[in-house]
Amino acid sequence: MSKKASARIRKYSLPVLALSLVLAASLCSSCTALTGLKEKVVNTASASDELDKIDFDMFTDSVTSDSVSLHFAVADPKALGLTSPEATLGDVSEEYSNAQIAKYEEYLAALKKIDYSELDPQDQITYDVIEYDLEEAIAYKDYYYYSSAFNSITGVQSELPLVLSEYSFDTKADIDEYLLILKDLYRYYGDLMEFEKARADEGSGASDENIQKIIDSCDSFLEDKEEHFMIASFEERLDSVTGL
Repeated sequence: MSKKASARIRKYSLPVLALSLVLAASLCSSCTALTGLKEKVVNTASASDELDKIDFDMFTDSVTSDSVSLHFAVADPKALGLTSPEATLGDVSEEYSNAQIAKYEEYLAALKKIDYSELDPQDQITYDVIEYDLEEAIAYKDYYYYSSAFNSITGVQSELPLVLSEYSFDTKADIDEYLLILKDLYRYYGDLMEFEKARADEGSGASDENIQKIIDSCDSFLEDKEEHFMIASFEERLDSVTGL
């Protein structure tokens, strides 16, 4: 990755944002070579270049799937040619999941076309990691209803507020987007509730005991409304923006 590109990637340590390292994709041309009486076109794109492109395309798909991921991962999306999505917390529908898996299958097919022997040791490690992750994601297709965003200890009901409290404000535009993201919480949690109902209908729902623990976690989160950390952090972040 070039130093310029690296500077545009935010440094973060939030556990919910497990993003792959970005390697800048380069554009390659083709040249014509003569071998005896035969003319053949030689693609000058190296195996490493092709791997970089797949890696970057996967990164792009990941960070543009929701506004929070993009904000934490990239300081200047336009500098990397990324289009910012409409303020959203993402899509949890089965249709979206299937569409993503179809993309993963395309990425895996492209990965398999790369000559592994032409990669240096570091790129071979990257190749192995991408291949493993793609195969795992594709295999998940048959287990859509087996996992849940909610957990009594580290579920979305407790982690998402922590992530949002760390959503940095550099400009007024960041504040405006943050408020739109908060507005999307109603839609997002509503979709998650519908998913949980579908999981229960499929026989994969959470136990009554686990549901009660999740409810207790939500109640605990709402106890101190007057001095809530999300309110305090919002005020602190507002103070960091000049010109308001």
